[in-house]
Amino acid sequence: MVLDCETTGLHPFDGDRLVSVSAISVSSLAITERVFDALVSPGVPIPAEATAIHGISDAMVVDALPSDVVVAGLRDFIGDDVAVGQVVAFDLAFLDPVVRRNRLVPFPLTLDTLLMSLVLWPEDGVRHGLDALTERLNIEVTDRHTAHGDALATARVFVALVPMLEERGLVTVRDVAAACQATPRAAQLAKRYRR
Repeated sequence: MVLDCETTGLHPFDGDRLVSVSAISVSSLAITERVFDALVSPGVPIPAEATAIHGISDAMVVDALPSDVVVAGLRDFIGDDVAVGQVVAFDLAFLDPVVRRNRLVPFPLTLDTLLMSLVLWPEDGVRHGLDALTERLNIEVTDRHTAHGDALATARVFVALVPMLEERGLVTVRDVAAACQATPRAAQLAKRYRR
């Protein structure tokens, strides 16, 4: 299950909040039609700088559900599947506090496409952001900087990266997760987004 979140800012510890979440199901390396996509009422005004990036305004979230309800629905949608994201630590920094607050089952296992890219291309100077990956892998991107658009782009990246990792002997989710966690960037991301 590939997920993405859009927010009012860059860090929940600074009071930033969710404004949109999306998840797309991937099965047998095929993107399915199962999608979870919802706006979230952040309970605070959305800064103009954030709206300029993701296009979500205060008017768009007037009737949106609060994060507790939306994240519970997302958690049910993902179930026991692996949660995949581009810089998934960022998404989890916003999702995990809601999961804990509502006593939901934590996400069992996550994979990060940025870290997967680092496993494949560890050389200095190689860029691993979503834009760089979609360009390198010749992946079409639509609706960039929306939760659904970024989740779809990340799903396409994930589907492209898995066979490359398998060629290197990383054939199980746990193999890939261990290789990702062994990258120096994994510790940096965990430190930046965990508290």
